[in-house]
Amino acid sequence: MGKKHIAIIIVLVIVAVLSSIRLISLNSKYPSPSVDRYPVNHFAPYNQFELKITGSEFMDVNTVNEVFKEEISFGQDIKCIIVDLTVKNSGEQKKQIEIYNFILESLAWKNGINLAAFMQINEDNDNATLAPTLESGESLSLKLPFTMINDNFKQNQWSEVENRKYSLVYNLYPTKQIIDL
Repeated sequence: MGKKHIAIIIVLVIVAVLSSIRLISLNSKYPSPSVDRYPVNHFAPYNQFELKITGSEFMDVNTVNEVFKEEISFGQDIKCIIVDLTVKNSGEQKKQIEIYNFILESLAWKNGINLAAFMQINEDNDNATLAPTLESGESLSLKLPFTMINDNFKQNQWSEVENRKYSLVYNLYPTKQIIDL
């Protein structure tokens, strides 16, 4: 082995050691989040709000074909789960909540709210927004659509998508807060 090879090995060892030190430092500074899980039909705390999922269901095929006709025209196979959410301001003051950050997850699959579908399925609700401002004690019920396409799943998983367990994740860190559907 020449001096050049030894120098490269020394540099690689130094980089590996420094990377390991940095990784350990970051992991101790930002540990994994703790997890709080809540069931359906129970209020879950979120800042000065309470969230309650009152139901969820997959859109029927005819509604999917109507709401997602453009996506379907591009050859996508789409399914959509609708989550019925009630938000209540349990604080003393008027406050805004940002619902657009909420995520639906099932195992490794995750997706956010489909804005176009949200506007369509909540068109009869004049107060429908993903960032509502609520007075103290005020509640708002919304339908949150989460779409999935067959490309996100293996073929054998796609046929069982409607049988999977889903969770609404509304806070990630330092505590991951979840409502199980």
